[in-house]
Order: sequence, then structure tokens, then C-alpha cells
Amino acid sequence: MKLKSLNAKPSSFLQDKIISETYLPFEQIVKKNIGTKKFVACISGGADSLALAYCSQRYSEAYKNKVFYLIVDHNIRKNSAKEAQSVKKNLLKISAKLNILTIKNTISKKHSEKMQEITDTSY
Repeated sequence: MKLKSLNAKPSSFLQDKIISETYLPFEQIVKKNIGTKKFVACISGGADSLALAYCSQRYSEAYKNKVFYLIVDHNIRKNSAKEAQSVKKNLLKISAKLNILTIKNTISKKHSEKMQEITDTSY
């Protein structure tokens, strides 16, 4: 999902078939489990989490509840802090309330290499 899609007008965004097929099931699940309570969405910056941010923002507007965004800087990749700041910059464009959670603990080189392999192939 392109970032500019995050700013789609509320009255027309469901007219797009792909968006409605994504949002409507999301809305049903969140409405059943959260209703009008505050909630947190964890965003990584990938396409799936940007879709989550979009759906969360739309839900929040429709049901007048608050959504907070959490970005985890896992400190596994060299550029993880920079990546987290980039995601933050994008989410601020939709006036998102967010925090970056930085993991300070280090992991062994062996585990770090395995995680790097997994995260490099995830997107």
C-alpha cells in the first residue's frame, strides 16, 4: 500500500474493492474484540503493517476511539534505528500517536545472523 493511500477520504475509501476486502473483516474482528476501547497497533514498516496502520486509523475515526502505534527497534540489523525513524516519519504523516520501543539487550552473533537471514527474506 502506498503511503498516500493512508490519507484516503473516509467516505470513499471502501469503494475500492481491495481496500474493502481488507478493511471490512478487520473492522468486524476489532469491533467484536475491542469495540470503542483504546488499542495499540505494532508497525514494522512493511506492506502488511502499513495496511494495519491504515485500517487502524480508519477504525479509530469511525468508532471514535484512540489508536496508538508502536514501532519496535529490535537492534538486530545495523540500520534498525534508522528504519524505525523512517517508519515514524511515515506514520506522523497520518497524525499517528506513536512511540519507538528500543530493545537494548544484545543477542549472540549466531542468533543475530539467523534473525538477519529471516528478516531479510521476510519482505
